[in-house]
Amino acid sequence: MQSDTREEGAHTYLGAHALCLDNVNRLLLCRLNMGCTEAGYWTLPGGGLDWGEPPEDAVVRELREETGLRPGEISLVGPIYSEVYPNKTQDRPGDPVHHVGLIYRVRELAGMLRAETAGSTDLCAWFTSEEAEQLPLTSLGRFARGVAWPKKDDAGLIGGSESWGGQASSSPAHPSPRGE
Repeated sequence: MQSDTREEGAHTYLGAHALCLDNVNRLLLCRLNMGCTEAGYWTLPGGGLDWGEPPEDAVVRELREETGLRPGEISLVGPIYSEVYPNKTQDRPGDPVHHVGLIYRVRELAGMLRAETAGSTDLCAWFTSEEAEQLPLTSLGRFARGVAWPKKDDAGLIGGSESWGGQASSSPAHPSPRGE
């Protein structure tokens, strides 16, 4: 029998996140609001799944809440984001957490880009690779930057050397849930 070595209060956080590149290869990022861990840092639009919510529905909901945009098509991307924050720190005062993030490639966006109000993010914008390099990014944001704009030496880590014009997983693309 294996003992539970997990720290008190530690938990797993399952998130669904949208990786959106526009027609000029800019990445959509959101800035975390004051009061959030890593406030002022930029990350992918997305967030935690509600109890019983399919991840495909969660990514559509979160994208709409944080940016005002609706996807026409989403597809699951590999690899899966996984980061463990084992200890409380000044920058991360919450309980230890294991963040597992499912990343969805989003295509055919509709709607007007707008910032979330009274939520976990306060700004959203499109960034080139060079601009994103200069931003304070969360770990998820850095992961997304590597997936969106892979470097040659990273090709084996992100499912091949193909650019984001193609699909990096064997999961088929499908219309977004809820007919959105």
